[in-house]
Amino acid sequence: MTDGLAGAIVQARGSTVRGVVVFSNEEECDVFLEAGFVKRTKRASIETATCETESPLHELSGEARLFASLDEGKRVRFDEPERGLQEGLLFEKCRYGALVAKDDGTIVAVGFRKLWPADIAVG
Repeated sequence: MTDGLAGAIVQARGSTVRGVVVFSNEEECDVFLEAGFVKRTKRASIETATCETESPLHELSGEARLFASLDEGKRVRFDEPERGLQEGLLFEKCRYGALVAKDDGTIVAVGFRKLWPADIAVG
């Protein structure tokens, strides 16, 4: 389970490359970088960063915070490319995605950016 740093906009100390924390614990963080990939780093090696409000990092930050707030055993909605918006039970979270049991019994892996609480209107 990630801690309260999820969704923070950060950069490595001494760097200008920014990203968003998608997972963190006491020792390490997984940071989704502006370049489009995730880098695992020591928590002590990052610092809070700022960026323009129109930066895509702000949207990513909100998505990471929303994902961190989801609990296993709760109903979720998710976007399935071929079928559109679906619903199911989140039964296992990982660092930046989850396994969801659909109502028809199938299990799908869903990335954190396409997963929302079932009680939130999406679209």
